Parts: sequence; structure tokens; C-alpha cells
Amino acid sequence: YGKIQGNVVDLVGLIGTTAGDDRDKGFTEEFNKIAAENSGLKLIARQEGKFDQETSFNLMSQIMAANSQIDAVFNGNDDNAVGALRAIRQASKNLPMDDPKHIIVIGIDGTEQALTAIRKGEMDATLSQNPLTMASQSVKYVDAYFNGDKSKIPQHEFWPHILLTKENIDSAEVKAYEIG
Repeated sequence: YGKIQGNVVDLVGLIGTTAGDDRDKGFTEEFNKIAAENSGLKLIARQEGKFDQETSFNLMSQIMAANSQIDAVFNGNDDNAVGALRAIRQASKNLPMDDPKHIIVIGIDGTEQALTAIRKGEMDATLSQNPLTMASQSVKYVDAYFNGDKSKIPQHEFWPHILLTKENIDSAEVKAYEIG
């Protein structure tokens, strides 16, 4: 990763849910690996945003009041990210992405609000899991279940994902992935 420095906030999703717990585990494990090699990288706050914009807005407002320097916010989903972004805007800290004091905001899910914020240059990225494909495959599994062909239903299904940024959000690759 090279030399990474900065103060990071982790707005966890909804603790006790598979999505919330797994996303938090993945973030924590990877962050700890990177931080072990980069002494200037610090996790300054970890709060449960509960996959909720209002909760995340309030938490991020409090975190910003207590910390003068925040460089990045990882969010357990896009609702957390949109709430955090609203708090950053309200504190007049929503600087352009090329400004060294810009706070990096990353979410997960590829919601319409997040995609709009990325297109406007307000949010840096979201990871999308292609909900159209997921829903379609889920219906096929339900059909297999009710029609007695349970052997076609795997124990786990790993879905492809794509990182959406201002640079690629309207690209052919993303359009082929079937994102809004």
C-alpha cells in the first residue's frame, strides 16, 4: 500500500447482522494489517451507525466536534455514508477531492443517493454488489427449493462487486455490471 497516514473513522453498520458484522470484520482486519506497517495511520473513532442516515449524521457530527483532523470515513453501508457526508457538509468541511484537507468518504451498496453524491464529487466511492443479479438468482433458488431441486442451492454464494468512483461510475464496465 505504500506509506499511508491519516485519521480514520469507522461508522460500523448494524451490529448483530451478517452484513454489519462481516463488513466490520473485513474492514478491521485489513485496517489493522495496514496500520501495523504505517504508524501514521490511526483509527480515531469506531461507532455503530446502524445502517441509518440520521444516526450516522449525529455520530459523525460528534466525532468531528471531538477531532480536529479527520482524513477518511469508512461506512458499513451507503446510508451511513450519506449521513456522514451530511455532517461533513454541515460543518463546512466538504472540500473538493483534490484539496489535501478533503475527507474521504466510502460506503457500500451502490444506493441512488450514494451514486448521486459520487457523480457530484461529494462522496469518493461505494462498493456495489449488483442487487439486480442477486435478486434474480434468489428467485431461482426459491424456485429450486419449492420444486424439489435443493441440490442446486449452494451453502454460500459469493457475489461479484465493483468499486464505483467518479472516474468509472458512468463507464461501459459499470454499465455492463448493471448499476444505476
